[in-house]
Amino acid sequence: MDQLVTGTEVLLFKIPFLSTLVGSFDSLVRPAIFPPHPAAYRYGWLYLGFFMVLIGLNAVSPRFWCRYLCPLGGIFGLLGKVSLMHCEISSDCTQCGMCIPTCPTGAIQENEGVFCDPGECTMCLICKADCPGGKVHFPIRTAQFIHQPYDINRKKALLSFGTAVIGVGLLDTQWIDQKQSDLLIRPPGVINDQLLSTCIRCGECSTVCPTNAIQMAVWEGGVEGFWTPVLVLRNGYCDYSCQACGQVCPVEAIPPLTLEEKRKQIIGKAEIDRTRCLPWAENQECIVCEEMCPIPDKAIRLEELQVTSPGGEVKILQRPHVIRRECIGCGICENKCPLTGEAAIRIQILSGHQHENQYRGR
Repeated sequence: MDQLVTGTEVLLFKIPFLSTLVGSFDSLVRPAIFPPHPAAYRYGWLYLGFFMVLIGLNAVSPRFWCRYLCPLGGIFGLLGKVSLMHCEISSDCTQCGMCIPTCPTGAIQENEGVFCDPGECTMCLICKADCPGGKVHFPIRTAQFIHQPYDINRKKALLSFGTAVIGVGLLDTQWIDQKQSDLLIRPPGVINDQLLSTCIRCGECSTVCPTNAIQMAVWEGGVEGFWTPVLVLRNGYCDYSCQACGQVCPVEAIPPLTLEEKRKQIIGKAEIDRTRCLPWAENQECIVCEEMCPIPDKAIRLEELQVTSPGGEVKILQRPHVIRRECIGCGICENKCPLTGEAAIRIQILSGHQHENQYRGR
């Protein structure tokens, strides 16, 4: 929505009699609609919704996460099939059904008789205590494998889920990668292919980032890039004197660079949108990006020129220019741009060299 409003503003601003109205909207109305400073962590509503769904699924089936989604629960179920002790219901069971609702994992089921699924049973012994006839026992297994009837519907569901997971894993996402935005920016020193295969999605880099620039990708990185680190430079910037993300990464998906090495890494290049930049689009004074640039030789420099205002006043104006050979793409210029919404200067990755280790030529 923010980008849609920005694009509309750019088009309308070119119409002379609407430029003042658009400027007033951008300074007065827009900040009330869109927050001037994004939240520290994006998609908070998505995380909350995910956990609310998990909690709601417990109403459908108790301990839904443990029984159907948790990998540890799956391993426990496999071990339960071959454990020495197992739940056994006597053949002379009266089938009163009192044990079925008391079982916390749903291991006791009724399907042409009452039986206990050893893959679901945690041997809590609640059923043994509640059985009025004492028909539930936990003997030592004497045979290598004891056959138990199984819920065919659940078996089909698990098979379908497993097939879907394998299908996603085998999915060729190259066509998705080709459509990724040039604004999908990775932390310094990262090689994209290596990141996708190495990153364990722990989120430590996002936690340690002092400016909250590192966020976890949701859909902008495609299927393979889900929950991998990306730089959201309107949210924060890559601090020129910080290499914490590389130091904290447990698998070195983000390389542990020294500060000197990190300062030579090219994350991307700054590009000025002259249809939004105040000195270029409106002949207004603004040199924030040049002032904030941390590069010693300045990757953004100012050009002085003489301009005439609509009222006929002649003044000297400074317009910013990006010196591409100096820019490392730290993004502080984009982060500090005073415009609301999309910044007038943005970092873009280098075409054909996505997140490769590149050093500035001197």
